[in-house]
Amino acid sequence: MIGDSNFRCINERGVMATVTAITGGRIGNIANQVEDEDLSAIENVVLSSGQNCINDIDKLDTKDWEIRTLGEIKQLEKTVSDLMSEGKNVFIMGLSPTPAASSTKQRQTGRKFINDQLSELVQNAISNKTSGMAAYIDENDGNFNAATDFADERHLTPLAVERMLRKLDEILPESQKLRNNMLTERQTCKPYKGCYGTYPVGCSYCTRKNHDELACRLKIQHQQEENTKKRNLSSESQGSSGTKQAAKKQR
Repeated sequence: MIGDSNFRCINERGVMATVTAITGGRIGNIANQVEDEDLSAIENVVLSSGQNCINDIDKLDTKDWEIRTLGEIKQLEKTVSDLMSEGKNVFIMGLSPTPAASSTKQRQTGRKFINDQLSELVQNAISNKTSGMAAYIDENDGNFNAATDFADERHLTPLAVERMLRKLDEILPESQKLRNNMLTERQTCKPYKGCYGTYPVGCSYCTRKNHDELACRLKIQHQQEENTKKRNLSSESQGSSGTKQAAKKQR
């Protein structure tokens, strides 16, 4: 199981899985992490991400945000295809309706965009499959209770995570369930106590490797464009003010 920090309270001693939770990881970061995991003896791979892609949706132009997010999803699609070609079963989790993903109309639209694209990714993988299997695990908003299922803006509570694990168990083969009666510990525990936690693999802005956010060409370009817009707005405002003052003098 490889995902963002919503996997942070899954207890490896309570489930039949190894768990990697990437703090701040976006879709592209999770795809990068797969390359660094030894999956040679693994049959089922569960991937979960998308929450952190919405973090800056209010700061970016909608088109720019969609292009960047689509790039990460295409990267994940290749990762899924490669895993399937090795005969592995890949499960893609849909993005939950956390407050951060549903607090504004723009964020709701962003979440729907991500979930639609992840679902389409799986359909593409299935149509092109060689030997493995892929499945998209949709999140029914009606299953979530704001009072019990959200630890904060971005994170699910252990209760919500346990429900997610039960949902996965319904899909996994009988001999490969996450829960095993021989395991005596709970499926969830304190954040990062029972799983391997790490920071994003790749840039935190564009998710590409070999550079960080401070040196990201795309982020620098975006900042330059934003500064140009601000200067233009400031110039227009000053010009408008000057015209009004001239009109007053004439009167």
